[in-house]
Amino acid sequence: MPSDPAVGGAGTRRQVLLAAAITVTGIFGSRVLGLVRVMVQSRLFAAGDVGALRAAFDLPDLLFYIVAGGALRSGFVPVFSELLHRGRQDAEQWRRLWWLFSVLISGVFLLSLVIVALGVAFAGPIMAPITGQWSSSGGFSPEARDLTIHLTRLLLPAQLCLLVGGVLSGTLDSMRKFTVTALVPCLYNLCIILAMVLLHRRCGVDSAAYGVILGGLLGHLWWQAAALRREGRPYDFAFAPALAWRDALVQRVVRIAAPIILGLCVVELDLRLCGWVGAQFGEAARAWLDNARNIARLPDGIFGAGLGIALFPFLSILCSEGRQAEYRAQAEHILRLATVCTAPLALFLLLLPYPPTAMLFLHGKYTAADCHQTAALLSCFAVGIVPLTLSLVLTRMFYARSDSLTPLKLGLWTVLFTLLASLALAALMDVAGPPLAFSLSCWFNAALLLAAHRKACGLADGPGLARVALLSHLAAAAAAGVAAAAVHFAPGGPTKHTLLALALLAVVYGGLLRLLRLEEAVEVIRLLRRQARPTAVGGADSEP
Repeated sequence: MPSDPAVGGAGTRRQVLLAAAITVTGIFGSRVLGLVRVMVQSRLFAAGDVGALRAAFDLPDLLFYIVAGGALRSGFVPVFSELLHRGRQDAEQWRRLWWLFSVLISGVFLLSLVIVALGVAFAGPIMAPITGQWSSSGGFSPEARDLTIHLTRLLLPAQLCLLVGGVLSGTLDSMRKFTVTALVPCLYNLCIILAMVLLHRRCGVDSAAYGVILGGLLGHLWWQAAALRREGRPYDFAFAPALAWRDALVQRVVRIAAPIILGLCVVELDLRLCGWVGAQFGEAARAWLDNARNIARLPDGIFGAGLGIALFPFLSILCSEGRQAEYRAQAEHILRLATVCTAPLALFLLLLPYPPTAMLFLHGKYTAADCHQTAALLSCFAVGIVPLTLSLVLTRMFYARSDSLTPLKLGLWTVLFTLLASLALAALMDVAGPPLAFSLSCWFNAALLLAAHRKACGLADGPGLARVALLSHLAAAAAAGVAAAAVHFAPGGPTKHTLLALALLAVVYGGLLRLLRLEEAVEVIRLLRRQARPTAVGGADSEP
C-alpha cells in the first residue's frame, strides 16, 4: 500500500515547492515548444494563413478548457484526492474511486462525440463572429473565412483525445504524478511542429491540424493512459465503462464542476473576446495578436498555472482536514512567490517588447512590419502579466475549498468588463485596444478575487503580501530600466539585445532582492536548483 506523505508545516511547503519545480519545468518546456510552434507557423505560412489557423483553434481550444482542462479536471481533483486519502484506511474507497473515474471517462467521451459532431456540422455559422463578420469592415477576407472553417472541421475530432486526456491529467495530478502530466503539452506541441516541418510543402497549413490529431493521440491519450495503468496498480486501478449520472458521488463532482466552466476559464474567454474584437481588423491582425499573446503568456503560463496546479491537491487536503490557518499561510506564500517570479518579466516585456519579438518571429514570411505591430501589442499585454498570474493561483485556492460559485460570479463581471473595454478601446486605439482591455480586465479580476478571498478566509499576513508586491515591482522596474538602457547603447541585433537584457535583468533583479532580504528570493533560488538537479526533482517518486 502506498504511503501517505505528511501534509503539514514545513513538510507541506517542501512538497509544494517540489511539485511546483516539476510542474513549472514541464510547463516551461511546453511554453518554449509552443513558441517554437508559432515561430514555425510564422516562418512557413503567410500572416493571413496564420491568422486563419489561430482563429480555427478558438472553438476546439475553448471546448478543451471548459470541459476537460477546466470543469471536470478541477471538479474531480478534490473528490479524487479525498477518496485516495481515505483509501489508505479503507480499500473500498479505492474501488469507489475507480468506479467514479470510469463514469467520468465514459460520460466525457460520449459528450465529446456529440459536441464534435455539432461543431463540424455548424462550423460555418459558429465561426462567423470569430472571423469578424459582425463588424462594419467585414473582418477576415472571404478566402480566409473559408480556410478558417475548413481548419476548424479538421481540428475538432482531435478534441476527443484531448477531452478524455483532461480527466486522465486530473487523476494523475491527484496521485501527485506531476512529471507525467507536465510532459503532455510538450509531446503535443512537438507533434504539431514535426507535422508542419515535414508536411507543409505537400499539405500547406493543413499540416498543423494533422499534427494536432497526432499530438492528441500520442500525448494526451496514449502517454497518460499508459502512465495511469502503471502508477495506479498500487491503488487497485480498474476501468470499466459505466454511466450513472444520478449517483450521489457523480453529482457531487458535477456540482463542483458546473460553475468552474466559466470561473476557471475566465482568462481564456477574455482572450477569445479580445481576438474576436480584433478580428475586425483582418486575419493578419489576428496573427499579430496571437503572437504577442504567446510571448506575454510565458510568465503566467509557467508560474501561474504551474504553481496553481501544484498547490491545488495540497490545499484540497488541508481544507478537507479543516486546517484553515495552514491553508492561508501556504496559499499566501505561493501568491508572494508568483509575484516575485513574474514582476521582472512583466516590466521587461513592457519596456523592451521589440527585441524578443524580432528574435522569435523576424524570419521567413513574417516581415519587419509584422514584428513592429506585434511588439506594440506585446507591450499592451505585458501590463496584465502579474495580475493574470495571481488570478490563476487565486482561482485554484477557491476550488480547493470546493467553492466554485465565487469565481463564477466574479468571472461573469470580468467577462462583461472585457467585452465592453475591448469594444471601447478598439474604437479609440484600433488593434492595440483589445490587448490593453485584456490587461485591465486581469487587474479587475485579480482585485475581485483577492477581496473575496480576504472576506471568506482572511489573510494570514496581508501587510507582508503588499510589501513583497511593492518591493518586487520596484526592483523589477529598476532592473528592467538598466536592461533597456544597456540595449539602447549596445551594438548588435535582436537576439544579442534580448540575451543581454535578460542577463542584466536576472543579475540586477536577483541582487536587489538579496539586498531587500525577501524570503521568496531564497525560495526562487531553491526552486531553480531543484530544476537543475534531476534527482532532486524526481526523487523516489520520479516518473519516466
